Amino acid sequence: MNRLKKLRKEKKLSQKEIAETLGFSLRSFQRMENGESQIKPEKAQQLADYFGVSVGYLLGYESNPLERLKSLVDELKEHKDLLGVLDWYTAFDLANDILAIASVEKARWLGRLNAGKIDS
Repeated sequence: MNRLKKLRKEKKLSQKEIAETLGFSLRSFQRMENGESQIKPEKAQQLADYFGVSVGYLLGYESNPLERLKSLVDELKEHKDLLGVLDWYTAFDLANDILAIASVEKARWLGRLNAGKIDS
């Protein structure tokens, strides 16, 4: 299942707005979003670039590292009142995971910026 509808709703845009912006017919976009037709590779890349995600994420093959980051932060917040000496190791591990994900995202963003795929 692709994440096209989720991404569109997050941006609070209509199907028509995105279709017009990207040069797709409205019906073609609707069929892609509803899973009635497969998203062709060139359109998948165009959509991924538009939403600032990878093609793998758009098509549902990989998770969004930022969602994982939010999950880790929420998990850390849940434990903040319960942290004892041993739980500090858990907190430290979570913090390391968060930093690793942030580092990967920063590198990906800088790569896209250098490639001219996003505005500075």
